[in-house]
Amino acid sequence: MSSLSGSKMCSDKVWGTVRKFHNKRAKQSHSADLIYQNITSNSDHDKVNLFASYFENEIFVEKPDHLPFHNQVRKKVDRIKRILKGPVNRILTSPITIKEIKTILKQFPNSSPGPDSIHNRCLKNYTALLFQHLKKIYNSIIDIGHIPNIWKNTNIILLLKKKKDKKQPSSYRPISFLSCIGKILEKIIKQRMAKELNERKILPIHQAGFREHKSTMYNIYRLERFAHEHLDKRQHAAVIFFDVKAAFDTVWFDALIYKLYDLRLPSYLIRYIVSFLDNRTASIEIENSLSKPFLLRSGTPQGSPLSPLLYILYTSDSMNCIHQHTEHGLFADDTALWASSNTITNLKNRLQSSINEFQN
Repeated sequence: MSSLSGSKMCSDKVWGTVRKFHNKRAKQSHSADLIYQNITSNSDHDKVNLFASYFENEIFVEKPDHLPFHNQVRKKVDRIKRILKGPVNRILTSPITIKEIKTILKQFPNSSPGPDSIHNRCLKNYTALLFQHLKKIYNSIIDIGHIPNIWKNTNIILLLKKKKDKKQPSSYRPISFLSCIGKILEKIIKQRMAKELNERKILPIHQAGFREHKSTMYNIYRLERFAHEHLDKRQHAAVIFFDVKAAFDTVWFDALIYKLYDLRLPSYLIRYIVSFLDNRTASIEIENSLSKPFLLRSGTPQGSPLSPLLYILYTSDSMNCIHQHTEHGLFADDTALWASSNTITNLKNRLQSSINEFQN
């Protein structure tokens, strides 16, 4: 606490340091009234519950779909869940080790804790006994295929987007805080899953997001080379960029489980993901007010080490129907389609055809 000893230290810095050591969030500003469904709230207590209603009813909701394949997927996933209830084959499943846990923990920043209030700083001041307990807990979770509910709860704070109306819930960006202990296991599962996917070459070759040895420069280089090559031939070339709105929040759980099973991943990984997605809840936090918990019916959890990889797998077949005359590049939820032709008219037709396939 030597940072507090200076005689000229201002009040804001004092309380900033106190917040840091007590794991309190930075102060949020929600001075304006909040309006949703013709209801106006002006106190923090009322605002958190109004925000909760908005996110539960508008964002983290499973979209109704009455197409035949929708019911087919549901029925298949129900069968998958019954199949996965059997015991884990320990011959094929390596137990989680203390070395794995320590390695992951060292990589984690000292970010704010989740609803359990256990901070990474506490975990890093470990004892040998703590790691023995964590190893037993993590391996038991793998064995029984069930994640504690507290690790599937999240507290959400809200940041106002630039130049947006403070009175509208849609003007705020949610920032989630998950259990630090839960995130260690999620990172271990993510690394094991990525190893399996890379060894079997399952991930899309032109998906550069959140992958080792790849970055945005990979697809930028491909696009630049394509443009030079076809412009040198005096052809027309064009590129279209897509940014899918709230992409991570719209992941359909059953479809994701269906795809993971179809990839024939180890059963313990799929069973973990089934529990990981099931019965997730969130509460909105403003200063000292916390909303009632609400169910997250869609979307990969924000802030989880697993979420980017799950999203990549969920969308891994999105380019399968794109015509061969169009190339593509992916960086997580950002997509680019590019093509060339001898005429502008034909180029437009090629790109429009590929856009239609992508949207479908």
